[in-house]
Amino acid sequence: MSYAPECKKHIYKVNEVSGYYEKTSAPVGFIKLPNELKLEPPQRQDYKNIGVKFILKSRMINGKHPFQTGLISTPFHNVFFGDHYHPKESQKNSFCLFRFNQTSSELTVYYFNHFKLYPNKREKFISEFLQTVRV
Repeated sequence: MSYAPECKKHIYKVNEVSGYYEKTSAPVGFIKLPNELKLEPPQRQDYKNIGVKFILKSRMINGKHPFQTGLISTPFHNVFFGDHYHPKESQKNSFCLFRFNQTSSELTVYYFNHFKLYPNKREKFISEFLQTVRV
């Protein structure tokens, strides 16, 4: 990979009682991803139209979900991508890769802070990145 943006790896395990993925591993001091994430089917048709298979969101705080993104399939098994939008920052988007284990009981999130990936570069980037991380 000619340019490798910095990536923050977070690991979540599903809590069978609450239905939330709970963070079990994360870089110290990196707080853009919440401690709990919920996976839901998309309700909005515009999300479905662009290929969103799931919505991943944090718990609601003050009437809003601080973290929410649509998960879009990649050509790679159990791997999805999405963007995290930060309205209060100068660079608004961060690219994310989401990898589920075989049983979907564990979720690994690769968070590329302030990295925007154009659609025509996405598949090559994801393929090259996945070759660099251990399965």
